[in-house]
Amino acid sequence: MKEVFIPKSDALEVEQFRDIDYYAVENYGLPIELMMENAGLQLANLVAQSVENKSRSILIGIGNGNNGGGGLVAARRLSAWGYRVYLDLFKEINKDLPKLQLERALKFGAIMEKIEDPDVWVDAYLGFSQRLPLPAELTERISEANNGQCLKISLDLPTGYTNEDSEHYFQADKVLTLAAPKKILYGLSRADIYVADLGIPGAIYEKFNAKILPFQDGNIIKLKKEIYMPDGVTSVIELHRGMLSKGESSVTILEFIKEYADRLKAGFEAKNKAVAIDILNYYKPLMGRTQEEIFKESLEDSDFLIIAANVHGYDSSDKIPTELIDIKFEKAVDLLLAGEYYDLKVMLEESPHLVHQHSQFGHKGQLIHYCASNAVEIYRQVVPVNLSDIIALLISYGADPTVKIPVYGGQFDFMALYESSAHPHEAPFDIDLSNL
Repeated sequence: MKEVFIPKSDALEVEQFRDIDYYAVENYGLPIELMMENAGLQLANLVAQSVENKSRSILIGIGNGNNGGGGLVAARRLSAWGYRVYLDLFKEINKDLPKLQLERALKFGAIMEKIEDPDVWVDAYLGFSQRLPLPAELTERISEANNGQCLKISLDLPTGYTNEDSEHYFQADKVLTLAAPKKILYGLSRADIYVADLGIPGAIYEKFNAKILPFQDGNIIKLKKEIYMPDGVTSVIELHRGMLSKGESSVTILEFIKEYADRLKAGFEAKNKAVAIDILNYYKPLMGRTQEEIFKESLEDSDFLIIAANVHGYDSSDKIPTELIDIKFEKAVDLLLAGEYYDLKVMLEESPHLVHQHSQFGHKGQLIHYCASNAVEIYRQVVPVNLSDIIALLISYGADPTVKIPVYGGQFDFMALYESSAHPHEAPFDIDLSNL
């Protein structure tokens, strides 16, 4: 699935999207039913991509508006594909179009029954048309969903959510919004946000100065979380791009670090500033030098291997292990630093031991230490916008922030590393560690 980063400043206000929606209907002959069909199909696609096993139970919460109509289209599609779909109608469906969609969904095999403990709970109750306070029967459903272990998916806007201060709302793991990102959704730091193509022409986006997403690459686009990357770290990542996602293949630690050293050598010959950053941070013989002075030095292959070893916490190249890299642990680190809360949660649910596991690299950091953006490999010293939530998730699975690791010639725990790290304090968003 295509992933893009869209800053909040480029997202739409809800009112702007309503204007776009209305303009498309009035001026381009796009009927509500067609856009409802598009929305429901994309919702069904997201659910199907999230739940490969067709024996899993899917409960779709339905309201009496267009959002509920989209949920019913999804129910019809999923039923046609062989999924077990149940419908939860919290109120009577009496509007013409949702009523027609309900009849279709039932004919295709959806069952009108609010089952207990579904594997997936889809929130298509209200969408952007919701008004607070919610009726009691709906707040009860939200509590039940939030207290369950099911995958939770909302269509357009989680029911009960109006802003970052909202307390009682459907805590979706995934949100499928339509046509364009909405500013209000950026407060959902734990949820994965997806944008679905609704079939609105590019001319309308241009008229309303809205950003057009690359739907030609896929009808559903996932929004990347905001990640703070200091300039120096960004340069190092660019130098080593293509080899840093160690969770993709089986290589030994020695093989990986040798490749890192080869990249350093090539970058040094090209006078790439990223190499100077690695050297200034990790290679004692040249610490304190200027970039110009560094690039005048004559370095051997053995020097680059030592630098690469130092970057990964080894004080000499002969201490680099030859064992295979632990793919699962490295994948967990990658998810953590990308702010992928839900995927990390799924991984920890399957392998809770990961929170206690130490990195194979010389610094021996645990997942919690990677949250400090300090003392670990420099290309991983980044700060996801939802770092507070990530830390809380790790602790909920048993991570111990008081565990110390052997770095900087001593023993330091998470808070000591976090407080002495510049990156989290320079990030352009707030990080709340009050729960620690």
